[in-house]
Amino acid sequence: MHGKPVIGITCSNVLYNKLPSIHLNLRYIEAVEAAGGVAAVIPSGSPEAARDWMEICDGLLLSGGEDIDPGFYGEEKHELTGTTCIERDEMEMALIHRAKEKKLPVFAICRGAQMLNTAFGGTLIQDIGEMCRNPLQHKQTVRRPEASHSVRLEDGSRLSRILGKTEIDVNSLHHQTFGKLAEGIRIAGKAPDGITEVLECTEPDWPLLAVQWHPEEMSAEDAGMRKLFEAFIVDARAFKSKKHMGN
Repeated sequence: MHGKPVIGITCSNVLYNKLPSIHLNLRYIEAVEAAGGVAAVIPSGSPEAARDWMEICDGLLLSGGEDIDPGFYGEEKHELTGTTCIERDEMEMALIHRAKEKKLPVFAICRGAQMLNTAFGGTLIQDIGEMCRNPLQHKQTVRRPEASHSVRLEDGSRLSRILGKTEIDVNSLHHQTFGKLAEGIRIAGKAPDGITEVLECTEPDWPLLAVQWHPEEMSAEDAGMRKLFEAFIVDARAFKSKKHMGN
């Protein structure tokens, strides 16, 4: 096997200088490269392109960003739901389904975790503050790399094995959370207020990890968060090796 694993990272559609453009926080790229991968930014385009992208990539990182259009999980848009982008939603759904077919490693972060649940038939709570009872502050006001609440991990979960512990401190930058869980997805960690923070796949042969916080913001200062990216790259490297052996 030659070369580093290629990690496809999803991004947002934006206007830059009045021109249609794409946007991605550089922290994702830095975290992937520090862990030993090569980052490839996947633009929001035709869902048919998802098959081609998943042939190129050895891992898929679903990044954070704008809210998901509630129509994809059968609801009307709540007044506190923010900007949405149907083109991005459709592209990411296609990428997720193709990744599952190939058992390609997936690391889903914040919006990415919510999109993962949505793609397989789950729903979202459109605003934690409005719709959940006595929630913590999940949209923190301190520096993005700083932790603002703890998460209790399920004993024996994939994340607890990676980190070697069952309680961690995380940052928090989301105002939505999971409603009904999709089939094939299980809860692997919760905040003290009961909000789900970690999802895993029930299929043992698909390397999947989904978190609501932003480890890419913490990884430069937090060894535990670096381990998440390192474990993801290990999975991607194994996928790449298996792919080449198949050829």
